Amino acid sequence: MENEIWKDVKEFDNYYQISNYGRLRSKKRKIKSAIQSCGYRYNTPRIMLPQNNGKGYLQYYVRFNKKRVMKYAHRLVAK
Repeated sequence: MENEIWKDVKEFDNYYQISNYGRLRSKKRKIKSAIQSCGYRYNTPRIMLPQNNGKGYLQYYVRFNKKRVMKYAHRLVAK
């Protein structure tokens, strides 16, 4: 998208970025892993898929501090 501005979401310790169009993406970071022999892996940055809550609002479910957290897209953009 043209003129899309991405900013860090401070609420998630800069693990995610939100755009002025309401799209959320994860950032590349090191993640602890029990499967890998070295003990960590790097995630691939991707754009998260929003869900409609049935009332017209878009919401995102993300993992943060080993918990599943739901946030509304319009509130993340406003912050």
